[in-house]
Amino acid sequence: MSDIRQPAAVVPQVERDPAFLDTYANQLRMNATLNDFTLVFGVNEDLGPNRFVIRDKAAVHLPPTVAKVLLAQLQAVIEAYEQAVAPIPAPSDLAAQTAQIKTVLESAFSQAVGGKPRRK
Repeated sequence: MSDIRQPAAVVPQVERDPAFLDTYANQLRMNATLNDFTLVFGVNEDLGPNRFVIRDKAAVHLPPTVAKVLLAQLQAVIEAYEQAVAPIPAPSDLAAQTAQIKTVLESAFSQAVGGKPRRK
């Protein structure tokens, strides 16, 4: 009988790129195309009474598969945090905003693929 062994999992070496950016953000904008999703991170800058600007700090472009991994991992982190610490408050209109974004993007994506029904 031969000894069949599973190959060891390859652990990648992680190195910081010289252009690595470590920043804080309290604002997020997103854009999506058929090819990638873009997350633009920014910070509110107070300019005085009733005046502020959102100063963009970084943009990260992700292919859809990586965005889906990000979604799953963020969900796991948030659930663990809320279980251990406390619920994270969300804006009262978050569900409505999300529904509106979904409707607009579903229409745009459908048009981009020629109105073809999605694959299942």
